[in-house]
Amino acid sequence: MPLITVTSGIGCGASSIAADVSRRLGIPLFDDTRLRERARTMGIDARELEVADSRVPGFWSRLLDLKPRFYTEFLESVVLDAASDGEGVFLGHGATFLLQDFDCALQLRIYSKPSERIRRIMGESGLGYEGAKAAVERSDGDRKGFVAYAFHRDWDDLSLYDLVINRDQMGEEAAVEIIVHGANTAGVRACGLKSLEALDRLSLQSQVKAVIRKTSLKPEGFHVAVPEPGVVRVSGEINPLESKERLLGAIRSVPGVKTVESLIRGEKLHDI
Repeated sequence: MPLITVTSGIGCGASSIAADVSRRLGIPLFDDTRLRERARTMGIDARELEVADSRVPGFWSRLLDLKPRFYTEFLESVVLDAASDGEGVFLGHGATFLLQDFDCALQLRIYSKPSERIRRIMGESGLGYEGAKAAVERSDGDRKGFVAYAFHRDWDDLSLYDLVINRDQMGEEAAVEIIVHGANTAGVRACGLKSLEALDRLSLQSQVKAVIRKTSLKPEGFHVAVPEPGVVRVSGEINPLESKERLLGAIRSVPGVKTVESLIRGEKLHDI
């Protein structure tokens, strides 16, 4: 049951490599389309996932007056929920960073030199050289900004990846062979019940945090823990102007929540 994450810049040919690996291994490919479908099954508006994919905070803050963290938490919820199935190829969407602490995930970076990336984009989009070059530079800048903001990581830190493949040197067919071989090693296939249970708990915790952020007037005032599957423990202070029962009802409505342990207390009003 391999979990594979694939990170690359535009024009590196990572999409076709990920699709071939998915077919060879017989496991789902979680690309834009598949993750949006997953978001819908979780009751999340797929447009929220689209917004959260690769923009920096300055862009998000102008959309619907919602804070950028709101979007990244929904993105996290969808990726972790999909990963809790125990297998799949994840193309982008921060999966490399969200699954960084799981040893059974194979983290990949697909590299291609700028001149080759520009050539591919020119062929695929009809852009001229300068337009394609600008697209590569703009996209790389956005991705680096997104990773730094959302995950506090450096996109170019090679220690984050188990395997970096130079597509120009290896070619697509050899790249797929290398990844398939790596996915079949004992370490990558060792996603045991404990790892999957941990993913389930993280997924549920992330979904509850997103619902609190969407529902509460002061979401930063709460702490969420999932001590065991289906059990959610929420602590913190609630704003006097909002209903505790409404908030708990929103938490209970999250799929997978069986029990809510409330340690929420009313926020004190101070005299001016």
